[in-house]
Amino acid sequence: MNDQRDERPSNGDGGDLEGMIGEIVGQVTGRRPGSSRDEFSALGIDSLALLEVLAVLEQRFAVEFSEDILTEFRSVERIAAVLREAIKPSSGASRGVDWDW
Repeated sequence: MNDQRDERPSNGDGGDLEGMIGEIVGQVTGRRPGSSRDEFSALGIDSLALLEVLAVLEQRFAVEFSEDILTEFRSVERIAAVLREAIKPSSGASRGVDWDW
């Protein structure tokens, strides 16, 4: 049995990364999404609380989000997709997140 784990986030829907983000959202806001697709606004999570969530994610994943990120991050699923892109191995690229897509 191999005890070494792959520390990279899961790429599957509802994977480990979504679970981790959901836990962080729950800890910061007191409202954990039931699904990775639940929109934060429907859960009553305001932009101030979401900024706190993003600050935790920036620290945990060593990434920087732009100021206009709140319009893009509406659900755990969306955050996970962007984080996967930001943290995937690349050749010398910055770990900042470019939102011009």
